[in-house]
Amino acid sequence: MIDFFRDTRKKWLFIGIGSFLLLLGIGFAVGMSKRQGYLDSAVVKVKEKLRQEYEVDFKVDTYRFAGLNTVEFENLLVVPKDRDTLATMEKFSVTVKLMPLIWGDIKVGGLGVKNGAVSFVKKDSLSNYDFLFKKKDPTVPEPETNTSKGFADLADRLATQFFSLIPDDLDLENFELS
Repeated sequence: MIDFFRDTRKKWLFIGIGSFLLLLGIGFAVGMSKRQGYLDSAVVKVKEKLRQEYEVDFKVDTYRFAGLNTVEFENLLVVPKDRDTLATMEKFSVTVKLMPLIWGDIKVGGLGVKNGAVSFVKKDSLSNYDFLFKKKDPTVPEPETNTSKGFADLADRLATQFFSLIPDDLDLENFELS
């Protein structure tokens, strides 16, 4: 009689674990099938925001996921309105770290550029990088943030933001900065 209960417990334990793994696999498959759509909408949003807020034309021929956590862009072009070209890249890839992404933090794991050029040009008072330093519209109210407790909190936030943007791996192939 005791062997019967042990066998049914084992059987239900295996069924429960198997069901959990099956649901986890289905969720993973659905997520992987939808990620290109999310990438498409994110690129469209970035293009619109750059065009409307910064008057910058962002063009990319193709973009896709390469692997689990890498996005590759081909023939990328960044041109401010009525200015010289800021950046061109034949191939640009960015890899994000998976563990921080689970908690909602985006941390860059690697960057790769192949046959790229970034040119900062200033003629008289006009430059092709002015939009990088464009101030926000003073008529738009800024959202309220938690008040800082002091200089240590400010330094901690700035250090966290800065160091989270530095990639672990940087692969530049035929890259020109001028």
